[in-house]
Amino acid sequence: MTETSPKPQNSNSAEDRPAYELEPAPQPPTLATGSGSAPASPSSPASSPKRGLLDGFKPDDDFEHDPEVARATTPTSKRSGSHLGNSDGIDPLVKRGFGNASVWGIIGGIILIAAVVAAAMNTPNPFASSLLVVYNGLVHVGTGLAALYVTARLLSRPFGAIDLASGRLLTTVAAFLLVFHLNITLAGQGKWEEVILASLAYLVIIAGLFRLWGRELGILVAAHFFLWLILELGMQLSVWAGSAAATRPLTP
Repeated sequence: MTETSPKPQNSNSAEDRPAYELEPAPQPPTLATGSGSAPASPSSPASSPKRGLLDGFKPDDDFEHDPEVARATTPTSKRSGSHLGNSDGIDPLVKRGFGNASVWGIIGGIILIAAVVAAAMNTPNPFASSLLVVYNGLVHVGTGLAALYVTARLLSRPFGAIDLASGRLLTTVAAFLLVFHLNITLAGQGKWEEVILASLAYLVIIAGLFRLWGRELGILVAAHFFLWLILELGMQLSVWAGSAAATRPLTP
């Protein structure tokens, strides 16, 4: 019987290697079962409908203008609704305050009616004088607006509210006409007293209502007087031409 020789021992066998303890693998977190805390499962592409690029917009929506850009580029004065033409922060010539256009229009109309009554009582031709007072009152409100425009241009200022300017000018012009047609006899029967007092009333009222002083007031009054003078000169020339034609003898 043959003997088998023992196999040589391998020094690097598994029995001779040192053993290392392995840490247990971490357990996955336990999710609470319940409808409130369960995570929403992602919907599959087949179950969720595809949304187009313009879904959620109305058919008449404007996609050409950006409201944010429009707000940023709009001047502050237009957004806040400030005075007319006050785009550069300059106060307009016709400043608001101290009554609105309706108030001064009513006051001016009442004073103009009083001027019509005074003219009818203190002139030889009541009807024609009354019509002339109304005509002068309305026409010189227009010349006053033109004078305000000239003043605003010369001073490089915005004009302001035209309706408020019209009401204030009607009050100013009507006050001038009322005082002018009063029968004031302080020193004789001439009209120079009425002219001086009417001019003072005009200056005080127009300066107070428009809050203009110094150079601004001087330009406005000078422009208004110049326009009044042009119209008055035209009326006098018309009367002169008519009287000359009436007195000229007829030639056979």
